Formats: sequence, structure tokens, C-alpha cells
Amino acid sequence: MAVLENITISDAVLESLKPDVATLLFEGQDDFSTFIERVKEEIYGQIKIREEENYDGYTDAEIDTALDSVSDYTNEKYLQKRIGCLVISELFLAHGDTESAGAWRAKAEAIPFRYYIDSDSDSAADDAEQRYQASVRLGR
Repeated sequence: MAVLENITISDAVLESLKPDVATLLFEGQDDFSTFIERVKEEIYGQIKIREEENYDGYTDAEIDTALDSVSDYTNEKYLQKRIGCLVISELFLAHGDTESAGAWRAKAEAIPFRYYIDSDSDSAADDAEQRYQASVRLGR
């Protein structure tokens, strides 16, 4: 099942975050699709857990249908950036570089977990559709 279809993660998105990301491809690997789908499923699971509270009384299938409309904000692209950073983290992890993987995961988690569910399909983030969870930032 494809998830978060409204959130596009391309090679160009990953290159904007890490220009030499192509060096992390394995031999015979043409693109990052396996890693992108894995991370999208992870983020989808986090969104679903959060949204189950908002859709109290809905069945699992009804929640999945509502989440088909998860969208990113036009100007900020919070989910796109978060997913991109997590893909890079997963790539480093696959190469056994846990330090870099941890740094990219921390970078992803510092991005606000913000999206909207476009329930009326108007491609606009109405007040009732917006979802936001601030990221905790420590330090000065």
C-alpha cells in the first residue's frame, strides 16, 4: 500500500539536503525508492497514531481513508524535509555509519511535525485541517 502519496520525495529533494547523496546508493541501485517508501511508512504510522485521537469512533479503514488526504504546506514542506532527512539517515545506517545516521535523524526530528488533512480537497490548509506538533529544542 502506497502511503503519503501527496508528499513527493525525489532525488532532487534529497540532493537539496545532501548534494552528494548519490554516493550513498549501493551498487546496482538506481534510485532511493526503497528507502523513501520505508520512511514514508514510518511517518504514516506516526501520523496515524496521532490522528486516531482526532477520529475517535472511526474504524481503521475509515482513518486510512481520511489519511489519504495528508498534505504538506505549500511554502514550508515540513513533511518533505523531515522524510528527506530520515531517508538520508536510513542510507547512512545501511552503510553502517551510525554516527551520521543519528545526526540526520536528529536533524529530521528538529523539523516541526506539521501537516494538514485536506478533507475538503480544496488544496488549502483550513484551520480545522491543520495539524502541528512542535519539536523540542534544547540549548540557547
